[in-house]
Amino acid sequence: MTAMASGDLHFQVKDKSYYPARRFIVDLVSRSCDCGHWELSGLPCAHAMAAISHARHTTEEPKLSPPEITKKIGRPKKSRKRAATEPVKKNRSFYVCCSFCSGMNHNVRRCALRPSIARQIRAQNQGLSEPGESSNA
Repeated sequence: MTAMASGDLHFQVKDKSYYPARRFIVDLVSRSCDCGHWELSGLPCAHAMAAISHARHTTEEPKLSPPEITKKIGRPKKSRKRAATEPVKKNRSFYVCCSFCSGMNHNVRRCALRPSIARQIRAQNQGLSEPGESSNA
């Protein structure tokens, strides 16, 4: 909002929050504004506050200061944003290695060689045990 003096304690305030911008006449002597908010509530509207600050009169409310910055709980966010020209980081910096076959990108549980060897071992164990005996004795 911009305030322009149009006489002794009379102001014309241009409010740009409306489209197109609207003009309000503020009279500080009679405490009135064209929007009517000041007369209805008894409190100065935004247009009146702009006119008062333009006239360098002190307002009833003290000047507010921003709240103090406190350190937030948890892990801090990244300290910077990457530039557009900076190379993209690769998805993985490590690879999973199978301890059974030493292959890459899988572990023992997903190893393709392990089930076939396990079947061979089971077949050998079943061949060693006699057909009439149970192993749960």
